[in-house]
Amino acid sequence: MLASCVRWIFYYGHRLELARALVGWPSIMLLDEPTAGLDPINARHVLDLIIRARDLHHTSSLLVTKALHEIPYLARHQAREGAQGGYVEPVAGYVPGVQVCLLEEGRIAFLGSPQEFAQSSLPSVQHMLHPMTEATHGELNVDDPWRQNRKTKHFADITVPSACVAEDQGITAR
Repeated sequence: MLASCVRWIFYYGHRLELARALVGWPSIMLLDEPTAGLDPINARHVLDLIIRARDLHHTSSLLVTKALHEIPYLARHQAREGAQGGYVEPVAGYVPGVQVCLLEEGRIAFLGSPQEFAQSSLPSVQHMLHPMTEATHGELNVDDPWRQNRKTKHFADITVPSACVAEDQGITAR
């Protein structure tokens, strides 16, 4: 019983938080990993809600994520008004106004369009796009679950930057 309640709170709690944030269609939304812990279908529904808020209700949003596959989805899909309400569809190219900001150790390491982000040669961006390449050159703390004494293999720390996506609907914060 308790396990099913915890699952219900986790699953529907995420959706309830987003629903509360969207009441009245605010002009700005701040979203901290809104799809974390969701299955792919519900994660897509959440991203579609964010796109609808952006395109149909002119809501600017700041979305923090480590799931980099969300960036092209948000940048290449647009909401349109239909006979039965809004719907989201892919567009050719990129939706204007979508920006990517990469933070590393509290500082802006990159700020630009999703296309510029994907093509950037900056080390911070490359680390986000290809995170395991540095793990082979640098070092990482990893527990070996198969060892009897479960001792940690000691490696040096790697800083992991986080990315955020800003969708601007006429509000500038520079």
